[in-house]
Amino acid sequence: MRQLRGFIKNRPGGSYLHVYNHTVVMENDKYPLGEIEKTKLFNTFKRYLPKYNIKLISLVVLDNHFHTLVYCPAEKLSQHDAWKAYNKFHNTGKYKVPLNDKRINAVVEHSNNISELMREVQREFSVWFNQTRHYKRRGALWEDRFKSQLIESSAYLWGCLKYIEMNPVRANIVENAEDY
Repeated sequence: MRQLRGFIKNRPGGSYLHVYNHTVVMENDKYPLGEIEKTKLFNTFKRYLPKYNIKLISLVVLDNHFHTLVYCPAEKLSQHDAWKAYNKFHNTGKYKVPLNDKRINAVVEHSNNISELMREVQREFSVWFNQTRHYKRRGALWEDRFKSQLIESSAYLWGCLKYIEMNPVRANIVENAEDY
């Protein structure tokens, strides 16, 4: 039985989550994520995190999938912090969106929401990928909706972090995790 996604939001003390997804199979079974794509996906994640008040613990992007460990604080962004995050994210300069704007209210409402974060990150990356890569493709880049696992113990947190960081070693890409 599937647990409802609402369990992620507003837990006392916040939540650690292991989030991951795979790309679709490309033509000739090629892996779509080269160094440029990996860097773009990494930077896209980093750009969206402050807007959603989510902290990045670890992110590893491989040739056809990614794994990330994030922390979602229990407290939502304040109206003022959401205002600052929105204006910084959209680089509004001197034309700042008013504090009581509906867009700021949406940032407050969706802060700490891993589903909204992943929707935006995967959408932005997919649009960029489809428009700029040589595959000349359209449609979904991701195999399915992202998967996430709630981490409820310190042992599981440590094990998950090791699993994510050791992924390139297990894939025989590097000998030591720090080399990736």
